[in-house]
This record gives sequence, C-alpha cells and structure tokens, in this order.
Amino acid sequence: MRVFLVLLLLFFGMAFASHGVAQQIPQVPRGIMILRSNKADLSKIAKVKNENGRSPEYDYDGMKIKAEIAVEPCLWHGWNVRPGTIVGLTIYPGSPQKIDTSELLSEGFDLVTDDTFREYYTNRGSGIQYYVEHDNSSYKNLINVRYYPTAADSKMRCVGFPPFNATSEIYSLGDSPFRIADFNTWDMGLLGDIGFRVKDSKSLKGFIVIYFSETDFKKAVSFQKKLIKFARSMLRVPSNRFQIQLGGLRDENMIETYLLSVEQPDPTPRPKYQSPMVFGLR
Repeated sequence: MRVFLVLLLLFFGMAFASHGVAQQIPQVPRGIMILRSNKADLSKIAKVKNENGRSPEYDYDGMKIKAEIAVEPCLWHGWNVRPGTIVGLTIYPGSPQKIDTSELLSEGFDLVTDDTFREYYTNRGSGIQYYVEHDNSSYKNLINVRYYPTAADSKMRCVGFPPFNATSEIYSLGDSPFRIADFNTWDMGLLGDIGFRVKDSKSLKGFIVIYFSETDFKKAVSFQKKLIKFARSMLRVPSNRFQIQLGGLRDENMIETYLLSVEQPDPTPRPKYQSPMVFGLR
C-alpha cells in the first residue's frame, strides 16, 4: 500500500511539473514583495554577494538573485516608492532547469527574441518574465526569471511617467542614442537609414523617441514636428509603421531609435525624471 501511494504521488508530481511552469521556476523569496519590501528585508533572508547600489546581488537557497533598488522616488524607474524599495528581482536557478513555453503565448505572454536569438516571454499583467535559450522544442533551458510590478500596481506609478512596459526594456537600440547639442542644427539625415529600412520592408516598424533637457522642451516639440515632416515628405515612410514621439526629461537632449518586427509590442519611452508636459497629470 505504501509503495502504491509513493508511486501515485510521483505520478501526480510529474503531471503537475509537465503541465505548467509554476513547479519549475524559481520563486520570489517568501515574505518579499515587489514595491512593498526593501533592500533591508531581502538582506535578512539572503546573503549579500555584491553590494552594488541600484543592483545588489544575493545568494539565496542555492540561487543567485539580482535586485533592482530605488535610489529615490520616481528617478528612472518611475515608481512612487521610498529609497531602498525593491522594484524588480531577477532570479537565476541554481541548477539547470527547463520550462514548457508551448502555452505561454496563449496565456498573454509577449515573445521577443534578442540579438543572440535567446527568447523573452513577458506577461505584463502578472509581472513575470522568462528568459530562455532558443531551440526547436517547447521545453527550453531557463536562464533566469524576472519579477517586476504587476498591472494592479499602476496606481503606484509616478505622475509624469508612461505606463511600465517590461517588454520594451529589453529591446536593443538601433544606431542610437544620438546626443544632440542643438535641436536647430542637428542633421536629421542621420535617421535616414532606419527610415528607408522601414519603407523597404512591410515586416518592420520604426520608432524615434526624442528626450530633452529641462530647458529645451519647446525646442524638442518643434524638432519633433520638423522630423515628422522630414519622414513623410523626404523619406516617404508610412506613418502607421514609423512613429516619432517625445520621450520626456533626461539630463541631455538625445534620440533613441528602435527597429522592430510589426508583431512586436511598441516600445515605451523611459524618461529619467517626471515629465508631465509629455505624459500628463493623472
């Protein structure tokens, strides 16, 4: 009878493990909550491996944890939290693990492939991202799991920041960033390459994001209008696949560009400071 029960438990354990990903992935340490717990809370239960300002590393239960820590409210991360608060955790399994990715897309995950052909599966609603090795099977080697704020946490977003988008944070920039000393004299022709690539391929879309310093907002608005006119009249790039937008406040004027497949989610700007002149008051 005891042998039968053991076999039965093993059978159901294997069934649960093969059906979903919950049995296979590293979890956030017990008692730690994104946007609620702080660096001190994590240090009580995990061994500090590398004390590195905004990105300290820890050893926990045989796994490596890399934390994202708020240095001050809103700055860069865009969350209205106290200094020292955990705004994200990336957990690396202590031993090789595989994850079944066959049903993730139907469960609301975005799929993005990076420059090394590794894959990110991101669920922006539930605040989880799987980073896996690419292969032709549905069971893929898990590199790490990132936990970040969920859709329900949007009420904690700082005024003057766009909605959080973990998918766009992993996008590679094109030839940018371009640093701009003067919006009035900058050579817009430098954006011709991305414009022509989008024009020549219906499978691609492009995004130009304009960031500006505290004193140059009006100049950035004027520059955006000129750039839109240049893209439409000179490059003749279709507006539905080529967007030019203001990205908000940073320490200096600059442009970032993104070249994506049309299936990928649109990128979200990442200002350093609160930018209500762009993203409005809520």
